[in-house]
Amino acid sequence: MGLDVYVGPLTRYFSGDWKTVVQRWADESGTPLHVIRTQPESQDAITDPEMIRPVILRWRRGLSAALEANGNTLADWSEAADTPYFTDKPDWGGWGGLILWSVYAARNSKPPANADPRQYPDDVVYLEAVKDSRSTPFAQIVLGPDYWLPGEFGVIGAPDPMGNNTTFGSVSRLNADLRLLNEQTWNATPQAMAEWHKDLEPGSIESEARFGFSIMLKLAGLAQTNCLPMKLDY
Repeated sequence: MGLDVYVGPLTRYFSGDWKTVVQRWADESGTPLHVIRTQPESQDAITDPEMIRPVILRWRRGLSAALEANGNTLADWSEAADTPYFTDKPDWGGWGGLILWSVYAARNSKPPANADPRQYPDDVVYLEAVKDSRSTPFAQIVLGPDYWLPGEFGVIGAPDPMGNNTTFGSVSRLNADLRLLNEQTWNATPQAMAEWHKDLEPGSIESEARFGFSIMLKLAGLAQTNCLPMKLDY
């Protein structure tokens, strides 16, 4: 099971009206593909967007009210059927590499050269970093939200539109954390970062981190520019 990132309306996401980059490639090349997710969709799951959209809007109103009560903001976004979506695949190596790079950067250090980014939840430095979520540097990366939403708030726990408890971050703060991470470590130009998406070296923790970074920065930028939610898909 891989890891993709989706940017777009949540109605489209929960109705299944989108495709991963691998699915698009399979369609274009005529290659058979079966997508396996951590939590397979039940056979009686509702997929009609006209039934899902009111649920999303009602959930958003409730979350917005809860955030505003604590001095935070949640921006409205389009849930229209014709709103575009964007997606890419950092996979667990790219995402785990980015998380490890972030937790070690907060200590002015680098992950061990032999670190396995896919096993980041077992890393001692990572475990120490997430003990106190209120003071975690690069929290929008390190705390690994399942969603990032338009608005201004820290990482929070709350039910998602389907009633499952999960974590949410802010699109704008994710962008800020990503840019700060680059400034404090690589200090790379936009041109150099664009190349990281093409030059993945499997087994290299820094290459995996750069690969994940380039994808997350691109999608977070699209989410902010288009005022859309961003979600991990696995």
